[in-house]
Amino acid sequence: MKKPKKITVKPFLNDKLDPIEASIHDSEGKVTKELQYPLYYMVIYNRNNTKFKSRLGFYYSGIENVPETIIEFESNTIEKILRYQISKSGEDVDLRGLGNAFNILSENLFQCVEKYLKNKLKLAAMSADSYLSFMINFEDWRNPFSKYYDVVTSLFGKISKYIKDDFKIEIEAYNNYYNIYKKYEKQQSGFCQSTLIDWLNDEHKSFILQEMNNEKETANIIHLIEKAVEKSMRRID
Repeated sequence: MKKPKKITVKPFLNDKLDPIEASIHDSEGKVTKELQYPLYYMVIYNRNNTKFKSRLGFYYSGIENVPETIIEFESNTIEKILRYQISKSGEDVDLRGLGNAFNILSENLFQCVEKYLKNKLKLAAMSADSYLSFMINFEDWRNPFSKYYDVVTSLFGKISKYIKDDFKIEIEAYNNYYNIYKKYEKQQSGFCQSTLIDWLNDEHKSFILQEMNNEKETANIIHLIEKAVEKSMRRID
């Protein structure tokens, strides 16, 4: 069997960009200024390379100050994405779109599902009361879909008319998936989360199949996630 070509992921601070000046306070209250630069990655594959910015990292004065958990997680995710692209397009895959793919496929899978459902709930709320719906910020990722659903069903008397049967099935699937995902999170150590690439390479799907024993509920969860991922994937060039 042919050995896969090597993928190298190198984190670095991009000192070609303008730094930010940060104030550092020591234990004695003394303040010093230091220049900090954004975290980037260089990916080398098949004698080609590309560079792009970290999604989770910020600005740092030295690469040694970047949390190892961030570098480990993002480096592994980048390699997963490139391996997936190679499996679909062959070894001559173009690296130029890898940065954009990373920004999308490294997104938290559960938040991707939440975003998908919030958008559908927003459309239903706009149909029920277009004026009142604009007063609710459906884009806040800190508030779960379940909270938005409780608020909307309380405020909008006619909302049930606009929540169709397929949406009701997705909401039920979301509630079942929520319990599974929380269990998944508890089993992880360190900085770890399931991402869109973990769905595309069947890693997270395998976990769901292991945890679920109701065939219909399992199918509905998988269908929901597939729809959410499909919508996010449209943003990839």
